[in-house]
Amino acid sequence: MEHANTRNTRNASKKFISNHLLASVLQPVRDVTQQVIADKLGVAGSTITRRMDHLPHLTEIMAHAGITDIVRDGERKISEEEYRYWINRMMQVSTRNLELHFNGEVKISYEEYRYLLKQQIELSEIKLRDVI
Repeated sequence: MEHANTRNTRNASKKFISNHLLASVLQPVRDVTQQVIADKLGVAGSTITRRMDHLPHLTEIMAHAGITDIVRDGERKISEEEYRYWINRMMQVSTRNLELHFNGEVKISYEEYRYLLKQQIELSEIKLRDVI
């Protein structure tokens, strides 16, 4: 144990935040073509990729400055509790819809069907916990 290398978690978390910021910034760019962006900027399309080469350095600076997230136009950030509430509501509504539209065409019993449905919900909750 005395020869073990210590991890610098502070720098690792800053790198994670930097990568998250970079992905958040690049997503709108990926949603449209380079030519559309170039036309709006009034520059040649080939310069867009070159201009984006500076983004990793910029997002690293932003992470060290304490910026942890970027909100795009039309988005809003919600708390973890509110997110969990809405995910649970969506799962409950999906369960009700499946129960209402169940017409017996499946080759399993209704009890087996409900069991599988509950397993899916539990799996979704486990995945949600892993993401958050």
